[in-house]
Amino acid sequence: MMSPEEIMNRSAMEAASKNKKKRTYMIGGVSALVVIAIIVSVVVVTTGGVDPEKAAMKKELTKALSPFNVNTDDMFDEDSHQGKAFAWLFDNKDQAYHRSQLLQRFALACLYFSTYRIETLYSPNPPAWINATNWLTSE
Repeated sequence: MMSPEEIMNRSAMEAASKNKKKRTYMIGGVSALVVIAIIVSVVVVTTGGVDPEKAAMKKELTKALSPFNVNTDDMFDEDSHQGKAFAWLFDNKDQAYHRSQLLQRFALACLYFSTYRIETLYSPNPPAWINATNWLTSE
């Protein structure tokens, strides 16, 4: 038969063992979360948080526009005219375009998004174009 001291020591040891297991699981869980966060951070930093297909199209457009000294930094800014044109071009890539067609479509989309119903100092409430039909279609 165990003495009361032995019983208390044994229950204290069991409690310490349970606490140690809990601590080990918590450390393991936190470590796993840190590793996952690091992996996600590395992937986002290396890809720039951009769809690889969009990045490839931007690279193609940048390469095509480089002889003309065109700044292509705004292509991923969804609020810029170039960003809207690029997003439209990317979302409507129903066929493969030759580089010159890609440039033409991008240029015309930039023109459309930078002039259609855009308020200016001289035209605070601009009307719609007289003929804006099918501007952003293949027709």
